[in-house]
Amino acid sequence: MRIDLVGSAGDVAEAIEAFPMDYHEDFAAVRKMAIPYLAHGPQRAISEPLAALLRGVLTNWGAGMRAAPLCADAEQIAALLSDADFHAGLSALTRLGVGALGMVDGRPYVHAFDDPRAVAFGADLLLGLLADISRQCLIDNTNVTYPTKTLLLLTGALTALDNKVRAGLTSCGVSGFAATRYLMPGNAGSSGFAKLYGLLFLLGQCWREHAATIAQGVRQTREARLLDELDAPGRVFDILLFSGGGLLRASGTDRGWAKWLFGLD
Repeated sequence: MRIDLVGSAGDVAEAIEAFPMDYHEDFAAVRKMAIPYLAHGPQRAISEPLAALLRGVLTNWGAGMRAAPLCADAEQIAALLSDADFHAGLSALTRLGVGALGMVDGRPYVHAFDDPRAVAFGADLLLGLLADISRQCLIDNTNVTYPTKTLLLLTGALTALDNKVRAGLTSCGVSGFAATRYLMPGNAGSSGFAKLYGLLFLLGQCWREHAATIAQGVRQTREARLLDELDAPGRVFDILLFSGGGLLRASGTDRGWAKWLFGLD
């Protein structure tokens, strides 16, 4: 199972240019504040304004609309961002995002750590962060959409699994994402979590093989701020998938691809 870029640098640039500018602005605003937050620790002077901004952007991105969960108040979000364990988890995720992952001999591999245990560590880490965000940043949340949007905004380490990104995955041939709702995973061994986590490794391998073309495409756009995100290219893949997934193509997939990837069959 693999995902490849099938478009040119010009195609990548066109997709980024066509992406709604307000989404670019929202992402850049949160990342501008999140980067020093991740670098300097969970200080209230940073976490409180970051919480207010994050809450506003999640609302801009649909939180509280139709069936989407409401955001918790800014004080509750700030309390989570100020938690040392949560901050440490986010910091670790920045080293275990798409840019650090890939495939070796057909199995997931964390290139940032030459240790086979890193794959299991990353699974537990991601599962815990999603659960913390779901419980403390959102109200009555049941889906992965807004927890993954939150992690995308704070770290750039992964794609958000909203309905447009899932439609893009289905369009490019990745099975298992076509359901209208994508529920929060109950444990690291669940099929839903295996697909969510496995996708990061497939995109990581795609990045390792096509980074030069993707970076060239980013440089051809007016959105130069994305150049700063190429160490954690989850945002670029988020845009390519949100835009329909036509520049990516999956091969070797079947309904059980994710569990096979992790040897869970």
